[in-house]
Amino acid sequence: MTRRMIFHTHLRPMSTGKPRHLTVIVLLLILASYGCQKETNVNINFQRGIASTRSYVFAQQMMTQIMATYFKAITDSAVMEGGFGYVDGAAVYYFAAEQPRRITFDYPSYSVVDPYGHYRGGLIHATTSQGFREKDAVVQFRFDNFLYNLDTVQIDSMMLVNNSAVNGSNNNFNVSASRVTYDFSDSTGTLTFGFEQEFSLFKYQNTLYYNPMDSIGISGYLSGNTARDLDFSAGNGSDSALLFSYQCNWLKAGVVQIETDMFKYPATAYFQSADSCENVYLVVIDESPFTVLIEE
Repeated sequence: MTRRMIFHTHLRPMSTGKPRHLTVIVLLLILASYGCQKETNVNINFQRGIASTRSYVFAQQMMTQIMATYFKAITDSAVMEGGFGYVDGAAVYYFAAEQPRRITFDYPSYSVVDPYGHYRGGLIHATTSQGFREKDAVVQFRFDNFLYNLDTVQIDSMMLVNNSAVNGSNNNFNVSASRVTYDFSDSTGTLTFGFEQEFSLFKYQNTLYYNPMDSIGISGYLSGNTARDLDFSAGNGSDSALLFSYQCNWLKAGVVQIETDMFKYPATAYFQSADSCENVYLVVIDESPFTVLIEE
């Protein structure tokens, strides 16, 4: 809406040497200058805000799926009791007798497809000097030749701290990574980010072992640079945590704020309700809504 301004002027006799329309011209110039200071959303280039939000959601979706595989493994009876099992397309080995203890996720070829429709390759090693399900256990992750969608992913200094025992309730984990580098194989560019988040494992009806009704809540911060070198910083609290259900491929239920230094308008991402499962979320920038796919 264009704001109106009313100027109260005291008219005085003008000298015959000055045109009478000069005052009108001055007023029009002032009004035009004022109007240019107010940017309407019609003139906003929303692409920067949407691009930053897309990169955040892509990064969050990938890391949530990776953590879901880890949580499934440490609650899988075959893996934890027998030392071997298959989880999300990976051959999972548990070396309980080693010190530190180790779980290895082995994706033996490029053709391994996880239950979310992504190709995974390489190795993931998780090690701890304690039990993987013990309170206060610190778990270090190492990724060797890891592929996601056949793109190369390098993850540095990724660590998990178990805030409570995995016993069916209050299963909270602090998970962080200093730097994740995602190189798109189609020469699109490189996405880089780091994160520090809380993952809450919600066990269905307080069951100890894996249940397909389990789900994960995610809150905290994730920031980085898009493949087009746009910075972004995203965060949400526990009261607006994202939800990832084992029965649904998509993030849902949460609200996340995304900001970028290169775009003065913050974006808000609203994910679908907890009882739905759709591949969409809503981005609102300066009161303008945009429906975006979580994954193409």
